[in-house]
Amino acid sequence: MAKYPVPENVIVLASAARYDEGEGRVVPAVLLNPQPVELDSREPPDGHYGLHVRYPDGEERGWYPPAAPSAPAPKALTRYEFLSLFTSDEKAAALALKGSTLALFWLNYEAAETFERDHPDTVAGLAALVATSCITQERTDEVIAGWPKV
Repeated sequence: MAKYPVPENVIVLASAARYDEGEGRVVPAVLLNPQPVELDSREPPDGHYGLHVRYPDGEERGWYPPAAPSAPAPKALTRYEFLSLFTSDEKAAALALKGSTLALFWLNYEAAETFERDHPDTVAGLAALVATSCITQERTDEVIAGWPKV
């Protein structure tokens, strides 16, 4: 592999390479650094990452803080887990309407392997349970809020 002389004020980033159609090859990204920097060899504070540099004028940059943890995603529930979100009275009320108003809800229930909280069929099914007075909107909100997380 050929080595190219790199001026003092240039930082070559091989990890930020790009394909240059004019040259017909992959070339590393190049950043011009107007002043020499001193790399700090200390370990970053707990959870931080990246390099820490100090410029001749005293300015320091680097050591990115850890990313904020993301909220756990809602778990995909089995049919049994989904039904366990409801009380016996709520299940009995919905089951009583299986052959009529809630036929589509039960058809989707029987066809589904899992239930995802935000899936349109789940949302529509919960809305159908509210529309048929099997559960209240407040109860639907409780079910959604209490949906297990991954």
